[in-house]
Amino acid sequence: DTTPLSFSFNTDGSSMYVLGGDNDTIFQYTLATPWDVSTAEYDTLSFSVTREDTTPLSFSFNTDGSSMYVLGGDNDTIFQYTLATPWDVSTAEFGRLSVSALSETSAVASFKFDAEGTKIFLLGGNIVYQYNLTTPWDISSATFSDLSFDASGVRNLVVSSIVLKNDDTKIYLVDDTTDTLLRYTIDLSDPLPTITSVSSSVENGQYTTGDVVDIVVSFSEAVTSEEVTITLETGITDRRCVLSVQNTNRGVCEYRVQESDVSSDLDVKEISGVISGRSGRMANFVPSVNLAENKDIVILPVIADVSVLSSNESATFTWETSDNRSSLVEYGLTNAYGLTTEEINTAPRVRQHSVEIDRLLSCSSYYYRVVSSDENANNVKSEGGVFTTTGCTGSATVKDQTITSVNKDTGGTPSLLSESRGISLIVPARATQENPVYQIKSLEQEEVFQFSSTPDDVVKVGNYAFDLKSLLDIDVSVTEFSEPIEVTIDYTNEDVVGIDESTLVIYRWNGTVWNRLNGCVVDTEVNSVTCTTTRFSVFSLFGEPVAQQNSGNTNTSTQGSVPLWALGEDVNKTKNVQALSSDVSLCKKEGTCSVVTTSSVDKSTDSNVSKIGSYDSKYLGFGLVDDTVKKLQRYLNSKGYLLNNKGPGSPGLETNFFGPLTRSAVIKFQKANNLKVDGIVGPETNSLIQ
Repeated sequence: DTTPLSFSFNTDGSSMYVLGGDNDTIFQYTLATPWDVSTAEYDTLSFSVTREDTTPLSFSFNTDGSSMYVLGGDNDTIFQYTLATPWDVSTAEFGRLSVSALSETSAVASFKFDAEGTKIFLLGGNIVYQYNLTTPWDISSATFSDLSFDASGVRNLVVSSIVLKNDDTKIYLVDDTTDTLLRYTIDLSDPLPTITSVSSSVENGQYTTGDVVDIVVSFSEAVTSEEVTITLETGITDRRCVLSVQNTNRGVCEYRVQESDVSSDLDVKEISGVISGRSGRMANFVPSVNLAENKDIVILPVIADVSVLSSNESATFTWETSDNRSSLVEYGLTNAYGLTTEEINTAPRVRQHSVEIDRLLSCSSYYYRVVSSDENANNVKSEGGVFTTTGCTGSATVKDQTITSVNKDTGGTPSLLSESRGISLIVPARATQENPVYQIKSLEQEEVFQFSSTPDDVVKVGNYAFDLKSLLDIDVSVTEFSEPIEVTIDYTNEDVVGIDESTLVIYRWNGTVWNRLNGCVVDTEVNSVTCTTTRFSVFSLFGEPVAQQNSGNTNTSTQGSVPLWALGEDVNKTKNVQALSSDVSLCKKEGTCSVVTTSSVDKSTDSNVSKIGSYDSKYLGFGLVDDTVKKLQRYLNSKGYLLNNKGPGSPGLETNFFGPLTRSAVIKFQKANNLKVDGIVGPETNSLIQ
């Protein structure tokens, strides 16, 4: 090769190696007389480095000849090769280990190892950069030490090569401008390792019992220790976590916040252990930068033993904190709370807290959480909870409950269901003037009936007793709804053993007697009873035993006309249909009816079932009996909004009565077409029925 770039010898001088720039190849020579280059003879052994870099600049070996290192100018990277036969370059194989110098320089020229293989001195431009290897002779473990020497600051020169004296005390640089060899004295005695920083990967903020905060300790060099103890300042009791490190400059342990811990800015109090680096054991355990300087981590005091003692109209909250703080309770109908008590115990602050709230309703549920603050207004809050006042009917036990917010303009469907049984509501739009919160409680039925007994001539069905409430404020409930609400109780086959299902009906306890609800429809296919009401209280399901059936229709009226709640959807099957006058009752409120005359309906529509026709009244609503209703039912069934799978209201068995099944199908149609959901067929809904 006509462009030799670099050369090296094995340890006993019997072999010489030359890097040729023409071929990007290292050639191996044997010296008949060790160290005498005039006796060199080419061994026909060589190795090309072009696969890794086409501009090799310098190379070197480790002390036993098992590894070779090549500096590539294309990539500004040192590549490490493994020699299967030590000192035989023809057996070299790239070991996929390398270190890049691009972060420091893009003008690499030459490099040298120290005698132990723990440092590399890399020449880039006129600057010598020092790299430290955590694993001797493993190039992949090299990192820049932040140490460098700029030779151009001494004199104006162009440095092209570097040589290190065997004892690592001198470094020699070749100056191309003057063809001069420059010698510098270096001190490679390492200082003992130190702790450079303590930090954490968690975000700044507040942490409480059970939270985990990782403590990250950084060292000045790679260190080893089986046990490093980190002591944290956490209030009355200091907490500790332990880490181990193995030839690395970073260790991590986890601190889990415990109940009595508190800190306004978490910091490390002490670090201890036997920690050794390459240069010896650590002597100084004080971090250069401690945790509190790196992070703002607040350990909140603990709120413990929160309890609520409620009565019919009030509740008392008690709790403890791990340090002295004030007392306050947030509460309300939803988990947004909205109300707070007056902050007390501010001077002095206390650890034992007690707060009372009143103006509550009996048998009602409220969300709450307790809050305590220190003198700097740093507060800690308990987890949210729900408490229920006493005073349910018969002082009955609450077995289960749901709380649902409903928009007054759209209505909603609160429910309390479990394993295909329970209660559900359909609340129409504008049933209330404000946005209410609906509470459904399942009560212990036996305790309710011990107080209220049961209605005459019927028996209880299942174990259903539901307390329903619609609350506008903590002490304001809806006494009567502007629109009737559908109440459905789903029962099981076991509930109706020995019961005539056709007689099932929902009753409401009014505080004195049980009142039967209006418009009840029994769906034996799905085991449900649906009725309507305009008032809330306790509701339960009743029916007649099979043995007590009458030979006639149990729903027959003796008044000379048939109340619509008794007709259900199947008006045509009621023997007293003829008793209906041209004025039929539209039951708008429980127990009272307003009159809508069938003569007000325009009968001039065509017979096409896809159009229910126009009419003088503003809407078709619950309770209306008219042929237009039958057309509506046919339309809904034909479009997939089935009233019923079988029986009255099902396809082919449509009726002229607008009852709960019709209303439910209308609501489905309105929801599917993004209409106002109210169960009423007004001009807007009718405009889409084409």
